Amino acid sequence: MKGLHRVFIDAYKPVDVALGRLLIPKMIKFVPEESTSSFRRTMEAWLGEPFEAVYPTGEEEYKAAVKGLENLFGMVDKWYDPEESQPFIMGSKACFADLVVISRVWWVRAVLGRDDPLFRDILSWNNSRWGKLLLSVETLYK
Repeated sequence: MKGLHRVFIDAYKPVDVALGRLLIPKMIKFVPEESTSSFRRTMEAWLGEPFEAVYPTGEEEYKAAVKGLENLFGMVDKWYDPEESQPFIMGSKACFADLVVISRVWWVRAVLGRDDPLFRDILSWNNSRWGKLLLSVETLYK
């Protein structure tokens, strides 16, 4: 099963990178002051650029980054049941892939907040698949 997990993570990486560019620079406010230089160094190494270079500047660049992210979520949507008869990628039970996807939605909510437009947009994308998945996982793991 580890091989399938690795394949999924590799296929999902473009979503992680796109989300990272939008979220990681904003996460610095949650990091204790004594850890900010370490956090910044580690995350900039992962992103491959300084925070100032990765976060979109200006409204048009931000909108383009969000549109790119929406397209990536559209790619992931194709991995799920097109009839939406089951909420999870493998059917009626959550699996590793579902938890990876939903953990990224939780990440957006944790960094930006429930009322943030990006979080609300993600929940609505792909016929609200991600909002439904969030509800299914949260109901499952109450």
